[in-house]
Amino acid sequence: MPERLHTAEDRGATHTVNSRQDGLAQRITDITRHAGAAHIVETTGVPALLEPAVSQLGVGGTVAVVGAPAAGSRASFDITSLIINSLIDGRTIRGVTEGAGDRLTGVPALIDPHRQGRLPFGRFIRFCTRPTRPGGRRRPLGLYHQARHLLRHLREHGGDVSSSHARNLIDGQWHDGHATGTSLAPATGRPLGTYADAGAVTARAAIDAAQSAFTTTSWSRDRTARSRALAECADRMAARHSALSALLSQENGKRLPEAEGEIGAAIAKLRYNAALALTDTGRAAETVPGSYSFTLHQPAGVAAVIVPWNAPVILAVRSLAPALAAGCTAAMKMPAQTALTNGLLYEIIAGTEALPPGVVNAFTESGNTGAPLLVSDPGTDVISYTGSATVGRVIMAQAAQHLKACSLELGGKTPMIVCDDADLDAAVPVLTSAVTTFAGQFCMAGSRILVQRGIADALRTRMVAALDAVVVGPGDEPATTMGPVIDRAAAQRIDTLVTDASAYGTVLVRGGLLNPEGEDAYLRPSLVEVEDPAAPLVQEEVFGPVATFEVFDDEDDAVRRANATEFGLAASVWSGDVDRPMRVAARLDAGTVWINNWGIIHDQFEEGGMKRSGVGRLNGARGLTEFQEIKHLVHTVRVE
Repeated sequence: MPERLHTAEDRGATHTVNSRQDGLAQRITDITRHAGAAHIVETTGVPALLEPAVSQLGVGGTVAVVGAPAAGSRASFDITSLIINSLIDGRTIRGVTEGAGDRLTGVPALIDPHRQGRLPFGRFIRFCTRPTRPGGRRRPLGLYHQARHLLRHLREHGGDVSSSHARNLIDGQWHDGHATGTSLAPATGRPLGTYADAGAVTARAAIDAAQSAFTTTSWSRDRTARSRALAECADRMAARHSALSALLSQENGKRLPEAEGEIGAAIAKLRYNAALALTDTGRAAETVPGSYSFTLHQPAGVAAVIVPWNAPVILAVRSLAPALAAGCTAAMKMPAQTALTNGLLYEIIAGTEALPPGVVNAFTESGNTGAPLLVSDPGTDVISYTGSATVGRVIMAQAAQHLKACSLELGGKTPMIVCDDADLDAAVPVLTSAVTTFAGQFCMAGSRILVQRGIADALRTRMVAALDAVVVGPGDEPATTMGPVIDRAAAQRIDTLVTDASAYGTVLVRGGLLNPEGEDAYLRPSLVEVEDPAAPLVQEEVFGPVATFEVFDDEDDAVRRANATEFGLAASVWSGDVDRPMRVAARLDAGTVWINNWGIIHDQFEEGGMKRSGVGRLNGARGLTEFQEIKHLVHTVRVE
């Protein structure tokens, strides 16, 4: 036993305890300070030893059995029963790793109770098979493969990976909404779990709690506390990285590596803003002899944050983290399409001890009564919204009634300009990723491919082949290169847009619904060649894996076409010349321009759009000032 504990410590375990000693549950309670363990691993292969520990497992935690069970033991039956009983009791266990041979023998015992309605909780259940190698050696599969094996088995046998009931976080307490909603998996169209669906009543409570925390706590004045809270929140998210990524992939549809990248970026952004909370960019000067002026950056008050579903964790953090670093409190509305992911994010926030109750209040809404209240109510002081340009205009108009500051990152139609001296071997894989990353549900998606006439034939041929080769499938499958879009309705809407485009363009890659009669949201990528930049597919944001193919003659023509839409969020220029991309970039109406690349974002550099793509900036020092007011203080020295 001692050598196993030492091995666990060497591999990153934060604490180790001997499960054969008495008082196991109390020792875990002491270690976690009553917050519950994020991961519990039993290394003896005896699941019964886990029973005292499971009572101390945090909501959404991971329990694992990784030791080889003794001959004749029924580890699979025992651990499955333990899971089911715990779930029925209302506890959420996020993962199970079995050491019971090379078959998923416990899965049917999970499926039957689920069908009978007795398994309503449990976000994600992982089984680890231990395949026998030649020679009798055994090894556990990695977490990624555990998840993949269980998901495939459940799909094949008609089961679902069920999820806990996600609630809303208001003033440090868990709240239900006016209704209960159901989250559906884009890969199957089947239910994943339920959530508390909020509205105006919950939004009202969120605003009131945020106002109270702003005025009655030291949060707005204590930058050290703010930095500590953001750093702690980052640590808590890092501890739940795998669970949050798996749930995001399952509920949102994006590939697991994409989900993992999103969570990793969110953690980094929390840490960056923790440091930013300790910095200041104020100025001071003796303006005339004996008269001194200096500026103070002070929090604006209550920040209203409205988050979209395409990248809910990173986009929530992108607005929330600088708001908190600036000293604001927050009322945040998150999308119903990712309700269960939202719920886990709320758990991470709620467990951040350095964060006073009421500083962050978050709710999930499927309707449209809570979000408008966040915008129009005089109790909020600044609005941060990421989403469509149409909704952005409505928000700006409503906020104008109280002259509220707005930070709006809206839609985009990113032109990917490929000049005739570009390296196509380097460009084609990136152009393909720009269309298919997040299934094209990305405001910076490379939805317009502009190519110079001299290489148009070569690039056209390569892009057709590249998009035809895209493998559409479940986000947890390693072979998948593009997951489903968010839901069946979105897939059908996008498919109709491509059908309509055949009236004014040449469809190079049809793409379309993978299963026309199914319930899933799988959609193959499309490529449509158009001549007129006024064409609907060029002018309108599709928000799906669809790109236009446009041919230009020279730099002037490229710039004219690139700037021909009302959007100005991002652009990309491909050329082997050193100066050409800089010349073109200087003339583009875009908040971000990549040279021989795409999709790179740095926390320390500002991000935002021109024209209809929004106002304000996030990231960098400017991201902090979006949530601050600048006060000018003047002191004139008395002459004695």
